[in-house]
Amino acid sequence: MGGIQYNLGTMSPDSNTHAPLVHVRIKRGNLVTRQLSFEASFSLGRADGCSLQFADENVSSWHASVSWENGAWRLTDLMSTNGVFVGRKRIEGSVPLPLGKDVRLGRRGPVIIFSMEAADIPAPGGDDAAMQKTQVIRRYFKGTSGGQVGERTMLIREAFLTVRRRYRATYWGALGAALLLLAGAVVIILEYRARVEHLQKLHATAAEVFYTAKAMELQIAKLRAEVAKTNDAAFRRAFEEKEREEQRLQSSYGDFLDDLGISQEKLSPEDWQIYRVARIFGECDVSMPPEFLEKVKEYIRLWQRGHRLARAVERAGRDSCADIITGTLLRHDLPPQFLYLAVQESGLDTLECGPETRSGIAKGMWQFIPKTAWKYGLKTGPLIDVRRSDPMDERHNFRKSTEAAARYLRDIYDNDAQASGLLVMACYNWDETKIREMLNAMPEDPRRRNFWNLLARHTLPEETYDYVFYIISAAVIGENPRLFGFDFDNPLPRPAPSAQ
Repeated sequence: MGGIQYNLGTMSPDSNTHAPLVHVRIKRGNLVTRQLSFEASFSLGRADGCSLQFADENVSSWHASVSWENGAWRLTDLMSTNGVFVGRKRIEGSVPLPLGKDVRLGRRGPVIIFSMEAADIPAPGGDDAAMQKTQVIRRYFKGTSGGQVGERTMLIREAFLTVRRRYRATYWGALGAALLLLAGAVVIILEYRARVEHLQKLHATAAEVFYTAKAMELQIAKLRAEVAKTNDAAFRRAFEEKEREEQRLQSSYGDFLDDLGISQEKLSPEDWQIYRVARIFGECDVSMPPEFLEKVKEYIRLWQRGHRLARAVERAGRDSCADIITGTLLRHDLPPQFLYLAVQESGLDTLECGPETRSGIAKGMWQFIPKTAWKYGLKTGPLIDVRRSDPMDERHNFRKSTEAAARYLRDIYDNDAQASGLLVMACYNWDETKIREMLNAMPEDPRRRNFWNLLARHTLPEETYDYVFYIISAAVIGENPRLFGFDFDNPLPRPAPSAQ
């Protein structure tokens, strides 16, 4: 989604009428990436002055506004280039705010859903009913109706006084009990508030520990080659201490997760596997968007409908294929679960050839285009421009292409992706120039350059969005296939790195 900033109250509501809150949810697919509320009129667009700002090429500088007019909220297209759509229909000018419907800025821009607090409901009865009630009260209970008071009126008054005295005692008893309950409720609320504040601080501290460890991991990766070449004992000791410090941070992070309820004992088996695999891929699970779990489960269900994953796992078991891929990835300090990137690319088929594109034809199990193949030392064959396998093209060579893929993934991990495994997947799939422009706009820091922030700031191409979620959902299934109804075992030949 577009990078969102909040400037509340850039416009003022109608001063004569109370404007109910407008609640705004911003979606990417079925994933809600932001939720916020406005009590005053607001504007939407790319310009800095917009109340709701999007960094999206489909959105105009001043695209639309939501304003309170004559006792109602209205949505107005500010003569935007790409228009405002409710469902598939483009609106013209100003319309009543479409509540609960998908509103899209441009045909391919961000999707917004508006909702509103319930309006006050007026009490039943008109002026005549109110006047009749007043007259009855005056006659029978206040003695102000005028004239002599009859026997029936006196009887009603005495009955009312008797009932009032009887219920007064009950009222005071109930009031005392209510006060005791209120005092207890206040204690519970204060304890709950303290607990919430504690959890918020715990959550923030856990995220800080995680991203500090990730930053240290990147530093260590850059120093490792230098350490291997040096004979300086002091430098080696300093490096080893830095490695131990990172391990202590990782262990400390695991303790925070237990306190926050992110553990095998406190989560369902399915949810635990999703959290665990996200962490294996280098994502901060305490910062995971709440909708991420359901989105991964949605893609798990897509895998369950076909046989593509089972066929790829069967191929992984042949000729020590999984052993070689796993060993190569681990040698480059990468999670062996990146095997599922090759599953998504080619189904682990070394003879796979992709369609013709402006970058050339991708070939082999890892689907290298010619430019990337050359960069990582793979020779292309005479059939480079023909969509068929070529025995002289090293992209079809299982061992050489796997070694090249591991080096390529490691380079992305250490540089563009800043140790975010899901961001590595997005970079591997998406046009390098386009995604690097987006990533370069994000600070070179794991805390701020990661997949969660990419989802929040930008609209990914549908192909890349599906690509990432297919890979992580396949990796989740692979950790315990029978839990998800598959009739095969974990294809990875050794236990995955601990996520504790």
